[in-house]
Parts: sequence; structure tokens; C-alpha cells
Amino acid sequence: MQSAYTVLILLTLVSLSKLLGRMIPLPVPLPLVQIAAGALLAWPTLGLHVALDPELFLFLFLPPLLFVDAYTPFGVTKWTPFNPYKSIG
Repeated sequence: MQSAYTVLILLTLVSLSKLLGRMIPLPVPLPLVQIAAGALLAWPTLGLHVALDPELFLFLFLPPLLFVDAYTPFGVTKWTPFNPYKSIG
């Protein structure tokens, strides 16, 4: 049951950091907002302690990352302003 609470806390933190990242008037990258939110969650005076088991990490977080990497070709992203292969010719 502790693993379910950990997953719910982390999912809530990620969704709140996404909302916070959109509300910040400065163009701050989302990973920096998520790192700051994780640091606040891990702050010792708040009393929250998220213990992440290695099995839980391997079961819940690693497969989606590998799935996305498998379907993204190497060196190709959606946000490139031009096709680098066209500029070679």
C-alpha cells in the first residue's frame, strides 16, 4: 500500500508542477520546475519522505521511458526548425 501512496504522491506532484510551469510568467523549462518541486517534497522540515524502491522504479518509470525512446529515431526530434539533411545538399 505504501507503493500506491508513493505513486499517487509523485503523479500529483508531476501534474501540479505542470500547472505551475504554465502559470509562471517567465519561460522556465518544465524539468527545472519539476526538480524544484521534487526538492520541496524532499525538504526535511515538511515531514514528507518518499521512499522509492528500486523494483518500483524499474516497474513503473523505466518502461515508459524505454517505450518512448524506442519509437523516437536517433537524432530526430519534432522541434527542429529545419531538416539538417536538406542543408547538407
